Amino acid sequence: MDASPNLAPVLDGIAHKVSEAEFKRTLGIPVGHDIDDRTLAHMDEARSTFSEVAKPWVHTQPHGISSIIGDKISLNSGIDLTCELLVRKLEAAGAHMIVVVAVSAGAEISEHCDLLWQTNRPDEAFILDSLATNVVEQLTLRTGMQLCDWGEPEGMAAVPHYSPGYKGWDILEHLAILPMLAAELPLPGPLEVLESGMLKPKKSQISVFGMTRHTERILRLPGLCPCLDCSLEKCAYRRAPRREKS
Repeated sequence: MDASPNLAPVLDGIAHKVSEAEFKRTLGIPVGHDIDDRTLAHMDEARSTFSEVAKPWVHTQPHGISSIIGDKISLNSGIDLTCELLVRKLEAAGAHMIVVVAVSAGAEISEHCDLLWQTNRPDEAFILDSLATNVVEQLTLRTGMQLCDWGEPEGMAAVPHYSPGYKGWDILEHLAILPMLAAELPLPGPLEVLESGMLKPKKSQISVFGMTRHTERILRLPGLCPCLDCSLEKCAYRRAPRREKS
């Protein structure tokens, strides 16, 4: 088993891997509604601009789990995480380790969006900002896919991610997680936690994926199969078809 997952496929051409359906969702365009030519042109322009301007990055840090007591997850590194819902996921899956993942669309894209707003180009700014939101989602999803690839030789599978700021997990826990992310290797790009617990650059996310050898539980237990809600159509590690949403 390699020391870390292969992250190159995650970043390659990421702006063009955002599907039109996902792009429409973040733009607030209802399912089944056509996109006008002007908006389509701005969407194409946003993909090109992102590819030229943005410097997205991904960073992973595995940690063994030493114990889970109550709502607290104690890691071998000496760090504790406190989230009852994450505990439920990890215990249900029989996870023995976690991988902390940080992704970012990069500071450059937020700066470019700000410039568009300042130069009275609100449509372009809004559409580019929406694309950056999608990119962060895709970076996280595709990192999960690479974690499955990384763990497969050892009979492991990834448990769906959870993040500070989600229901039941204090966003201020970013303050404890960020230092351990860079404990062994420096982060590929700038990332800081504000006093509010929010991340800067704003198009960034920290997530925790559980890893389990009890792969049979992934399909059997509700909420443990990431494939059911995953939009990645060509994934070699898909364990179940995507769940249709009404």
